[in-house]
Amino acid sequence: MTAMPKIAVFPEVDGANEIFKSPTYYCHANYVRAIREAGGIPIIVPQELGKADLETVLEDCDGICLVGGPGILVGIEGELPEDLRAVEKDRILPELDALAFCRQRKKPVLGICYGMQLMNVFMGGSVSGDLHEAVPPPLVHSPKRNKGGPVSHPLLINRLNEIPTPWEFLDGAQVNSFHLQAVKKIGEGLVCVASTADGIPEVIQSTDLPWIGCQFHPERCARSIRNPIFRLFIDSCTRSRGMDFFAYGTLMDMEIMSRICGEARSGITAFLNDYIRRKVKGEMFPGIAARQGGQVEGLLYPDLPSHAFERLDRFEGALYVRSPVTVICGDGRPVAAQAYVLADGLADRLSDEEWDFQRFLEKDKEAFLSGYPGYGRLE
Repeated sequence: MTAMPKIAVFPEVDGANEIFKSPTYYCHANYVRAIREAGGIPIIVPQELGKADLETVLEDCDGICLVGGPGILVGIEGELPEDLRAVEKDRILPELDALAFCRQRKKPVLGICYGMQLMNVFMGGSVSGDLHEAVPPPLVHSPKRNKGGPVSHPLLINRLNEIPTPWEFLDGAQVNSFHLQAVKKIGEGLVCVASTADGIPEVIQSTDLPWIGCQFHPERCARSIRNPIFRLFIDSCTRSRGMDFFAYGTLMDMEIMSRICGEARSGITAFLNDYIRRKVKGEMFPGIAARQGGQVEGLLYPDLPSHAFERLDRFEGALYVRSPVTVICGDGRPVAAQAYVLADGLADRLSDEEWDFQRFLEKDKEAFLSGYPGYGRLE
């Protein structure tokens, strides 16, 4: 069985205080939870390891996540505002070393807020000192410029670039905003995927590396925005290896599963505890819901490649989201896997009727093969 991808997360650094006389490394739990939710294992990596030890750790990881932080002086146009402190050298230098390592090894990177700006300047781009001093003035992008009140903006997809990753789910999405600096000149090999109405880049992507940058904080967004972004990142971390998949409905049929994946697949019996399976109202297929003491029997398909998950994502559509679960194999071993659960707010789509696999095979499979709209999404 395949292990979940390990993600190196570089924490924020707080300066020495009067009591402990040394810096504090910390990481907001939202980053950790978003990576876990998307199927990764976050590993907090302190910046003071030293270059050799840092590269040893990164060699064992499948990708890195650069989180939010203070002001960037590298590649700056203008000056930092007085209310934004500059990033510590002890933090930024190891992160630049990590980016160099990932570029050489072509390892995936997800940069968030400060992390996206750092990725951009590493690739030869620039950042503004204080974006709010531009003429004409832009939209407000930080609670610090909104009397402490929350700030959000809708995103506009840039369709002028040939973007290799499907970002349409972000078109018009309302996202948070916490930044005083912004990407100004786009770095070499990067393209702007989405921006705000005033032209501030909000999502950038490399054209030849598995690198994604978000100016907003996806880990603080609704699951419908957060999960696809982190899942794109985690999927890129697993592109050279597979992840295990737990099927509890129509995909337990190996003919259907092989048709969706584009290659022959077989599975083994496994059980998902503390869940129940019910028929989706008006449909031939089921969904699952958390229920203490419940148990769902299904099939575990080992080592599915990323292209199979890409097809499964399209097949399942907006009704489901892919999430990490732990299933129990017939010999009692727990295995980390991916499964499709109902998307947020759709729990009422489940009926009280239990879904039976044998009944599906005998009475509904033929109609499902000819009529389920998910097949059309694979074309």
